[in-house]
Amino acid sequence: MRVAIATLGCKVNQFDSQAIAGDLRGANVVTFEETADVYVINTCAVTTRSEAQSRQLIRQAARRNPRAKIIVTGCYAQLAAETIREIEGVDVILGSGEKGEVSEHARDLEKRSRPLVQVGDLFRLQGPLPARSVVPLGRTRAVLKIQEGCDYACAFCVIPQTRGRSRSVLPGEVVAQAERLVAQGFLEIVLTGVQIGCYGRDLIPPVTLAALLRDLHRVRGLNRLRVSSLDPREVTEEFLEVFTGSSLVCPHLHLPLQSGDAAILERMARGYTPAAYARLVDRIVRSVPDAAIGTDLIVGFPGEDEAAFQETVRLVEDLPFSYLHVFPYSPRPGVSSERENQRARVGDREKKRRAEQLRLLGARKQEAFRRAYLGRRMTILVEEGGRFDPEWVAGRTGNYLHVRVPRPISAYPQMLDVAVHHLAADGLLGVWTEGYRLSC
Repeated sequence: MRVAIATLGCKVNQFDSQAIAGDLRGANVVTFEETADVYVINTCAVTTRSEAQSRQLIRQAARRNPRAKIIVTGCYAQLAAETIREIEGVDVILGSGEKGEVSEHARDLEKRSRPLVQVGDLFRLQGPLPARSVVPLGRTRAVLKIQEGCDYACAFCVIPQTRGRSRSVLPGEVVAQAERLVAQGFLEIVLTGVQIGCYGRDLIPPVTLAALLRDLHRVRGLNRLRVSSLDPREVTEEFLEVFTGSSLVCPHLHLPLQSGDAAILERMARGYTPAAYARLVDRIVRSVPDAAIGTDLIVGFPGEDEAAFQETVRLVEDLPFSYLHVFPYSPRPGVSSERENQRARVGDREKKRRAEQLRLLGARKQEAFRRAYLGRRMTILVEEGGRFDPEWVAGRTGNYLHVRVPRPISAYPQMLDVAVHHLAADGLLGVWTEGYRLSC
């Protein structure tokens, strides 16, 4: 059985698709551009564009092999099953809570005259998140999903509707998964989820992300622990104590800002001010000078005039970001920003201009961050060993810099000490040094 999986959207969706591929034991997983017996489209609903791309991929699969079984799952499937069932060729529609059933449906290759729709009420899900959610990435890094869903109500976001309330994996099961991964040879574990700063609040008794990090410090053989995106409201004193005092936790945080204007942040219902955000970043980089801080920004939110946008530009210029992810605001039916701000929309051309200005600023920030490490010695976790060029190996530093070095020897350790000497389009170039050290 040949199965092709297409993934739209965030890293959590990418994780879920890799989990689906792992469940399809015995299947030949091919690229989406190839002819397959089963096509799985893991959809996204964060923007109207991602919804359109989801529909486009469904139609592409139907044209590529009209006899293939087409399974649609993910956030857009959860939100718009009735729209999807009208697209020709669709066989099965599974909501976010039913993603684990993809492999079962994939093994039944019979085409349906009408799509089977299985989309449950996410807000009825109770109890801890199952601990099976673990997906290796390459030879050295693995992603461990510790949380699902979101309890916030940001004015621009449909994620609570498409992912449900926050649910967490029990801490003992997270540690057990981490121990198994280390035993398999993985040196770095990335903790991921939709809103991982909310980790553990739903458990009885409640626990915190910081407490989980302390538990993971006891996993023997683990060299790096990386935390994915954190809402600024979730960076507690307890978390900062662990983050700033640990040699295991990577000095890398992604802290979505969304806007640098106080009034826009209030209308977004983000729960913090630009000044509070700036104080948080300043505190982190003073405590951990090599910390990489990335962020998300939305341009063109209803009511964002030029003065408000320039407040965002000024704040971004002032803060030591290592990279930016910039998104034009996308109208989402059913969210409060659409109900309250119909008359304050920003035009598409203006949103595009603002996004381009911030992306150029982000590119300059990223180059400046990379340039600061020229001449430095650093340790990389090797991720690519000649996959693209047999003469080079590449990996990431603890603060997420991508470094390529000439292949040192026919067999080399997974962690290399390198001396960085040049900028490259995709990161930095360096040479390996004699002293391998197996630590972060």
